[in-house]
Amino acid sequence: MRTQLVIPYLIILPLIAIASTSCNLDGSSLDRQGGVELTMQLKPTKQHPQISEADRTQVRRVIEGRVNSLGVRGADVKSIDNNRILVQLPGVKDARQAQRILGGTARLEFREQKVGTDGQLGAELAVLNAAKEQRTILKQSQAPDKQAILENQATIEQQYTEIGKLFSKAALSGGNLRDAAPQPVGAGGWEIAIEFDDVGSEAFANLTKNLAGTGRSIGVFIDNDPISTPTVSATFAATGITGGKAVITGNFTTETANDLAIQLRSGSLPVPVEVIENRTIKPK
Repeated sequence: MRTQLVIPYLIILPLIAIASTSCNLDGSSLDRQGGVELTMQLKPTKQHPQISEADRTQVRRVIEGRVNSLGVRGADVKSIDNNRILVQLPGVKDARQAQRILGGTARLEFREQKVGTDGQLGAELAVLNAAKEQRTILKQSQAPDKQAILENQATIEQQYTEIGKLFSKAALSGGNLRDAAPQPVGAGGWEIAIEFDDVGSEAFANLTKNLAGTGRSIGVFIDNDPISTPTVSATFAATGITGGKAVITGNFTTETANDLAIQLRSGSLPVPVEVIENRTIKPK
């Protein structure tokens, strides 16, 4: 009987100790240093109508990984009810950057362009790019037109759907990433260097071998947005691109490339997350 009683205590006590050190319940570090406090809500979707405990656990882990990548000391990530998470970031000054990095789903997918869609892809991408340019103009207006912004967003999402129809899914996703890091390219430009695990390396070689010399594109999608659609040279028709390394190109700045690299390294959120409160705390 004694051994049956001792074993549970040996298991429970370490868990209690871990829980007490991982949560800064009194917020003292945030009070002393000041910083940012975000309240985030998990959002169900049509494809994912029910949020499970596994989803909540995965969201916490992903956000903790992103916080660690930011290098914030004394940060705290904890659930405050079934669908809300509180994130405390002592010493952080830029609340908008924290919200942008922690709240993005960053679901990375690679897709293979379907045969016979070359002309349509170019036309659909032109519509999407024009809509994105219009979005920038609308959001920079001194008096933003909320209805116009909503209509513009609907156009962008419709283009995501139309472009998505031109591609088939490949056996390669962000789950195969080993690393992602921003790197400079050209005159002031930036791209993201990525490295795949062994499974991803093989899948990437097969994908590039299938497309090499055909003129059809690899679709690099992040949250359904086709941010890059490169073609593959016929040089790689025999073996595909081997070695498990590639780059994601796009209109990246230093800031956006770094933000996305952090999101990709830490993994994608299983469901969208909305920041419902963003507070800047002044030190006491």
